[in-house]
Amino acid sequence: MGRHARHSALAPRRGLVITGAHHRTVHYKKNCEEKGLEMRRISEWITVSVLSIVMLVNAWIVDDAYITFRTVVNAVNGHGLVWNIGERVQVYTHPLWMFLVTGLYAVTTELFFSVILFSWIMSLAAFYVARQAIMRHWWSPGLLAIALLASKAVLDYTSSGLENPLSYLLMAWFIWRMLPLTSHTTLTERQLGELFLVASLSCFNRSDTILLYVPALLWALWLARHLPWSRIIGVIALATLPVSGWVLFSVIYYGYPLPNTAYAKALSTDVALWWKVQKGWQYQWNSIRWDTASHLMLLGALYWSITRKHFSAVAVLAGGLLYMFFVFTSGATATHMSGRFLAVPLFMGVVIFVRHVNSTRQALGIAIALLAFMLWSPVSAIKFGTPAYVGFNNRESPYIDTKWFVYNEGAALLNWRPGIEMPNHEWYQWGLNERKSPQRVYIGATKAIVPIGYACFAAGPDKFFIDEIGLSDPLLSRLPASTTESLPGHFPRPVPDGYVASIEADRNLIVDPFTHTFYDAVRVITRDPIWSWSRMRTIVAMNFGAYELYRTMYVERTFEQGRIVDRLAYRTQ
Repeated sequence: MGRHARHSALAPRRGLVITGAHHRTVHYKKNCEEKGLEMRRISEWITVSVLSIVMLVNAWIVDDAYITFRTVVNAVNGHGLVWNIGERVQVYTHPLWMFLVTGLYAVTTELFFSVILFSWIMSLAAFYVARQAIMRHWWSPGLLAIALLASKAVLDYTSSGLENPLSYLLMAWFIWRMLPLTSHTTLTERQLGELFLVASLSCFNRSDTILLYVPALLWALWLARHLPWSRIIGVIALATLPVSGWVLFSVIYYGYPLPNTAYAKALSTDVALWWKVQKGWQYQWNSIRWDTASHLMLLGALYWSITRKHFSAVAVLAGGLLYMFFVFTSGATATHMSGRFLAVPLFMGVVIFVRHVNSTRQALGIAIALLAFMLWSPVSAIKFGTPAYVGFNNRESPYIDTKWFVYNEGAALLNWRPGIEMPNHEWYQWGLNERKSPQRVYIGATKAIVPIGYACFAAGPDKFFIDEIGLSDPLLSRLPASTTESLPGHFPRPVPDGYVASIEADRNLIVDPFTHTFYDAVRVITRDPIWSWSRMRTIVAMNFGAYELYRTMYVERTFEQGRIVDRLAYRTQ
């Protein structure tokens, strides 16, 4: 056989060898991919299971949530979006959350378990969307779950009955859409509209959270600079309809663009800036001590985003820092609940931190460190409900571990037993007992109960409560606080002479002439027919400061009478 013949005979065999090697390589890669997918599925199954269980174990409903719930029940029963029947006052700070809970209650006619389940679903949805934003390795969901479990603030407010789960979901959605953008991205109208829509929904859910989105939205506008300004303005106007529509509704229905609680806790307290900053520092330090891992992850996310020139992540994190600055200078005076206002910025930091973890070795080291932190921390979520969980008291700080207090007082999911009506709380029981009382008008719930959530909800819609803190009261919320020697967010006001009689008689009987005039305007706004022309004029006058003189005169007269005791804490000194 010739050389060419031998070569020809060998050629097919060589081809078969090459083809076989190629098939083995393809088969090997396919097996690796299948194993990777299997590991990812196992990782995600374990992750979701553990996260779900821990969230349910930590589930609770705070007293403040029942302030919103009273409005929800009144709305479903046909009394309108009101807290005291016959008086239009926005007592809730989270309109979108309130509407969702209203729809939920209309279906289930129950709130405690329904809202816990709804919050659980929202929080899991937030985790799923965040997973989409950070999914780079098979271990990414597991590391994200461990990081979230290590964050006390984030885990605490996956329930509570407040709006945080929805805020988590909206922030996760925003991060998911923002992180892929680079300085070379040419943003489309649809992308720009989606980002502004998410920010609008978040603002609709809680107005001050818009600060979380401002830097990133400015970055998005820069990336969309190629678009005509007329198109950009049109996109923004359409995307922000949820919040602009709500503000319009709020002004027409309630008479004010902001919730009543904003005036009661911040805008009308007349508290000096130095006092607010002092409380802001206490709030931040409290969170750093109890939630150290979350703050370290936030700093890590910021460091990696800057050093790796991930400008979209920097823009998102800048929003978190802006919001934390707001909390430091003002927001911390509006709550006594540790971590309440830092939960969303910390959630943001945790998600972006996990997104930056590149290697398996790095992820393993971080996971071990976080697990060690959880085992060490006395307030770790994995210890809740056991003797190992040691809630801090508030002797050194006015900011408390609210979840721990609620659990010890009977309003957490772990407190439920068959046959027990939840929340099993003494304030709630007082309200149930008070339903039989002939008394209609109350100052607070009782002399011993200042919080108006559990007690006033349980007492039923027929009772009228004058809240000395001003959260639900359209007059007291506009008057200065009588003292700062109370929990932040709980600023008591002196009840003007004749105010209780005014409520009972349904006419203005307040003795002080300046407060009498001011209350005349408040009554027109909150009680007159919605479309009354005189009411519309009064709304405009009130919101543009025409009645500020009467409030100022009340301040001076109460100072002179000694009814505001720590005057040095106020601007009007």
